[in-house]
Amino acid sequence: MIRLPSIARTVIGSGGKLFDPSQLPGLAAWYSADYGVLSQTTNAASFVAANSESLSCPNNSSLQTGTGSWEISLWINPSSLTEATRGIYLAKSENTSGNTQEFILFRPSLGSSVLRFVVGNAAGNSNVTLDASGVLAATTWIFVSFGFNGTHAFLNVNNTQRATIVSSGVYQSTGALTVGGALSWNEYSSSVIGLVGFWKRNLTSDERTFLYNNGTGRLYADLPTDFKTSLVSYWNLIETSGTRNDSHGTNHLTDNNTVGYAAGPYAIPASDGQTVRRWLDRSGNGRHLDQATLVNQPTFSSSGVVFSLKEIILASQTLPQPLSIFAVAKTASTGGGDNFILSQWTASSTSGRWALYFNVTANKDVYVQRATGADNKRITGQQVNVVQAWTCTIADGAGMSSLSLQVAGETGTSLSVGSGGVGATPTLPLRMGTGTSNVAMTVYEVVLCSGYLASAADIAKVKTYFAKRWGIAL
Repeated sequence: MIRLPSIARTVIGSGGKLFDPSQLPGLAAWYSADYGVLSQTTNAASFVAANSESLSCPNNSSLQTGTGSWEISLWINPSSLTEATRGIYLAKSENTSGNTQEFILFRPSLGSSVLRFVVGNAAGNSNVTLDASGVLAATTWIFVSFGFNGTHAFLNVNNTQRATIVSSGVYQSTGALTVGGALSWNEYSSSVIGLVGFWKRNLTSDERTFLYNNGTGRLYADLPTDFKTSLVSYWNLIETSGTRNDSHGTNHLTDNNTVGYAAGPYAIPASDGQTVRRWLDRSGNGRHLDQATLVNQPTFSSSGVVFSLKEIILASQTLPQPLSIFAVAKTASTGGGDNFILSQWTASSTSGRWALYFNVTANKDVYVQRATGADNKRITGQQVNVVQAWTCTIADGAGMSSLSLQVAGETGTSLSVGSGGVGATPTLPLRMGTGTSNVAMTVYEVVLCSGYLASAADIAKVKTYFAKRWGIAL
């Protein structure tokens, strides 16, 4: 990936620290072209419950958890929550008895969003159950780590501990380790699973954060040497068919009933000319932008993301209101139609809540517009093929229903949009790109903050940061 110019050292934030958007109050999302622009994903194993598909390795001493601490990490993407009464993702068990299973990780009932971890005690006469509620959703990846620390069983989801409970040891099952189901139960899941690791120790918080990798995971080749301490096995599960190989040990997984493959959680950093599958949110809030459909993916080029009737999307969720937006972009030429920099708009670009866009007619206007009416704030006469910065605020609330826009130092007064605010359906996807113009637009950096940036000092720092970084006259 091309390296961008370093942030100017004249931009100083709090405590003498070099300023960047991470220091802004209420930072909601931050997309920067030198961070987390990812191309196509690697594969993961895809299971169909109706076909009894699974991957398995017969029991051996290395696969038994033993008497000490241990931990397993994996990525799970349920294809459905209703394909079977239970959906089993990973298991080591002798039979359906709750006491003679070493561990089982599963969805406990039809349609449930609960992820359940059950572990049998050392004596094999009782078990403990840990639930993480509301974490499973169809076609959504989650990172899971679970295990035993010597006194307690624990369950973590997306790098956050969701449950822990005292357990008197762990039963040492002679059953096979099974991914995608439980052979001993003859129950399976419709799911995509990838990047499974098994350690006979507990991971540190920093190690889990490293494996989580802002929601994209790690291949075995990414693991530093110290990660391999007490590592038993690591299965990338990137093969398209047949045996799935253990990248660290010899516990290779046999294919039962023709397990398929699908896009996994891990994505490769984009290089010039490659399409963009995902743009990571640098704020740490997990608002990553995605585009799974290849023909709709924008392109990475010259240290920016290029859109021409393409888009990348943050799946439906409620964004903060009011919302302050800072964007750095350029449009290639005049032509016809609109290039949407950012919007909460429908896929057809005909309705929604609000949009910040560049009109690539001869007037070269930049608008922030309420989608449910003609109310807009516009600044005309913008430059073509020159990197520029835009600032706008979208407000929707009692006494705060307004739009405002600042472009290249020009300031317009806020525009009231009346009691209707900026439209209903606050959970419309956040879209970068789309519009009605096939003129290329390049986006370099976008920052979203909750509320108004009331501090003139903060606003000045953002302007200086953008100006120094991108060579913009503000």
